[in-house]
Formats: sequence, structure tokens, C-alpha cells
Amino acid sequence: MRRLGLAAVLMLWPVLGAVDMARDVVAYWPSADERAVGLLAQVGVRGMIVPLDSVKGGAFAGLAKQSGIEVIGAFGADTGAAEAVKKAKAAGLRGVAFEQPKDAAEVRAAAKANPDLLVVAYLKGEQWNWDVAPAVAVVKEGLWPGIHPVDMGSAGATERPWVDANGYLYSYLRGMFPKRAAIAGYRPDTDAGLPAERSVRPSSVELAMAEAWAAGGNYILSLPPMYQESLLKGDARATASWTQLGRTLGMLKARRAIYAGGAQSSVAIVAHDWERSYELLNMSNRYNLFPRVIPETAIPPLGGQGFKVVGAAGVTPDAAGTSRLAGFVRAGGVLVLAPDDPKNPRWWKSFAAGKPAAGNDQAWTKVGAGRVLTYLDPVLDPAEFALDLIDALGTNPRDLRIWNASSVLGMVHHREGGKALLTLINYGGMGRDIMLVRVAGLYKTAVMHGASGAAVPLEVRQRKTMTEITLQGLESVTLIEFE
Repeated sequence: MRRLGLAAVLMLWPVLGAVDMARDVVAYWPSADERAVGLLAQVGVRGMIVPLDSVKGGAFAGLAKQSGIEVIGAFGADTGAAEAVKKAKAAGLRGVAFEQPKDAAEVRAAAKANPDLLVVAYLKGEQWNWDVAPAVAVVKEGLWPGIHPVDMGSAGATERPWVDANGYLYSYLRGMFPKRAAIAGYRPDTDAGLPAERSVRPSSVELAMAEAWAAGGNYILSLPPMYQESLLKGDARATASWTQLGRTLGMLKARRAIYAGGAQSSVAIVAHDWERSYELLNMSNRYNLFPRVIPETAIPPLGGQGFKVVGAAGVTPDAAGTSRLAGFVRAGGVLVLAPDDPKNPRWWKSFAAGKPAAGNDQAWTKVGAGRVLTYLDPVLDPAEFALDLIDALGTNPRDLRIWNASSVLGMVHHREGGKALLTLINYGGMGRDIMLVRVAGLYKTAVMHGASGAAVPLEVRQRKTMTEITLQGLESVTLIEFE
């Protein structure tokens, strides 16, 4: 098998202690294939999850350790936890991963009884609220990133592309489960919207990693079968893509500390659960709002967090949460509110108008130094709700605006010392169109970084309270550092 020239990238990935599921590059591979070890080491993988039954003896784990990779054995419902632990220890593995845990207690017990092992639990949607600590929770949900296939029979000529992205998933996990890392482990299969007959660019793996890290989470790297097979055969195009992935990961890893705090936004959404919230978050992210997520049951004091607009649709906060939202708007914030059921009493009636006037489906109310936009009915169109959040910002600058690039999404991280990092993720592939970008804040310099070449200084223009740059020909992942 050909070896890739990634010595420079490997210098960024020293082997230090046990694998950290929250911060290290961890990959899933469908079998204990020795050929995969060298490939994964080339892009800095520190943890490798493989089906436990595919590991025969201790040679595989030993080979992986020589490359700085710890092996974790995944097992299904047909194998008991005790049996899996016994097999993993006999094969010299670093840990075990529950593919189909029965309940949280089973996972917790296995982790507590085996402190020398890393225990991972893949959780489906209805299991996300399980407390599996000290095991590591990985949500097995997500969409394969890229442009969603279009139905040519119904698409219009001017219709914007539908982007499958997951940044909002990590925002949701960070907001709703702040005590654990936001880790996703979806795989390139039908559950992620990638049936066997659909082909995708190898660069889609870069998108998956970049959106996870920029949003303050992690993704367990997994490769589409065709890409994986081509790599193992030494195909030139697959090898070039793999080299690019290694460079992109090195570029992102160098800024890991900046990403740790998650995507920053002046907009927040109060969430009830995933089912009620994901479309609101998804469409808001499509407009580059990337709202932070606040749990309905644990609304904190909102002052001093940089929020300008808070959306609360389909939720019913308790008295303490209602009081804090009221305090936020009286202090000058803006609330966008919609009921969970048109028949239910408006929980906000203590500080804002209970219902819009007759004949209207929305109404603005002045409350203290702030404003409230109330809906008569539950949100039917999440895109319209996202646009209302934008309108609610009024004269306040949006954190990020992008023109002429409907398949590019971005996340902004403001830093101390008058600096900011913008991560642009190009879900549509290499584009040549000129695009205009504005970020909140006034900056004097901007430097563009891509995995393919040297840093490029950009011309900046200050537009009132925002800084504007012009770009052309984005890579899959592009970073802009402002100062």
C-alpha cells in the first residue's frame, strides 16, 4: 500500500496518553483491518472503533498502538456487557462500545466496574437524555453533510440548494446536556440519508469533521464504502483526498482551543426536546444564525451572555424561567414567542400581550427597554421563524452575513484582544463565484487559511458595525482570522 507524504501533519499529532473521545480524532472502521491502521495514523487518528467480533487475538491492538492508536471494540445486543469486556481485555483493547444499550444502568455499571477501560454508548434519539457517566455518550444521529439530492421533477430554476448539515446538532447537545461532550457517531448509511446508490465527494468527510469541531463538538470519523475501498486500493484520487483531510484536520486542530467554547451567537433558542426544536435550529443555521440552545427547564439569567434575541417556540418555561425571560426583555432584549398549542394559556401574559389583535397572526409589544413578538399559533414554517429572528435583531448587526453562496455556512468565534475566527464550510464543493462576507465587529486585517496553500491576506472594508471581505474559490473548509 502506498504511503502518503504527511510528515508535516503528523508532527501536529503527538501521542499523549489515553484517547480523549471529546477532543481527539476517533474513527469507526467496519472491521479490524490491519491496512486501515496506517491510513488512520496518517491523518492523526488516536482512537479506532471496530466491531469486537472482527478482532482476532491481540496482534491487531498491538499494531495499532505502535501507530499511536487505541482500539475500542463495538458490540451489539447479542453480546452481553460482561462477555464484551472479557473479550476486549483478552485482545488488549482500550475499551468497548455499546452499539445497542438496553438501558443507562447497564452502561453505567460496565463503566464503573471497569475503570481501566474506556466505555462508549451509542444513543438513539429517545435515549439522548440517558445519564451514562462515567461512560462516554455518542449520539448515533446526523445527516451526511453536503447538498441534498434534488427531485428534478419538482425543483425550480431559482430554488436554493438544500444543505444537509449538522452544526445545530452539536449546539443542541451542548445546550441540553452541558455536563457531557457533544459527540456524534452517525455513519454513511440510509439512516444518515446516504443509501448505497448515492455517491458523495470524499471531501464530505472534511465537512463532517469541520462542522463538529467548529460547533464545539466531535464527530467519530466514518468513510463512505466507496471512498474506503478506493483508499485501501491506493487509488490516486482517494489518496489525494485523504492527504487533504489530514491537512484540514491539522489546520483545525491548531485552533482546537478556540472551538472548545462552541459557536458564538447573539441569538438563542429555548428548546423543549429534539423533536420540537431541530427544524427551528436547522433553518436558523441555514441563515447563518447558529443560535445557542437554552433548555426549557433550566433557563439561566440571560444578562451578560451577549444575547440580543431569544426565540421560544413550542415551550412552556417554569416560573423561574419565565421571570428570567421577562427580565431579559425588560433590560433591552427581544423575545420571539410562539405557543405549543393555540388552546393553551400564554405563559408570557404576565409581561407581554397574551394574543395578537383580531385578524393578525403576530403582534409586537414594547416591554421595558425591549420588545416581544408573539405568534397566535404554533410555528408552521421554521424558515419564517428564522427570518423573524433576523428581523428581531433590528439595527443590531448579525454575527455573520454571506451573499452569493447559498451552500456555504459559517461560524464565528470572537476572541480576546480584538480577534475573531470565522470558519466557512463549503457544502457545495469547490466554487468559483465571488462571495461577499460580513462579520460583526470592526477589524483592520483578515487572513485566509486553507488546507491547500499558504495564508492569504485579504482586503477588509469596515461597514458601520461590521467588517466586509470578498472571497472567491473556497475550499471545503476555509478559515478567516480577523484582528
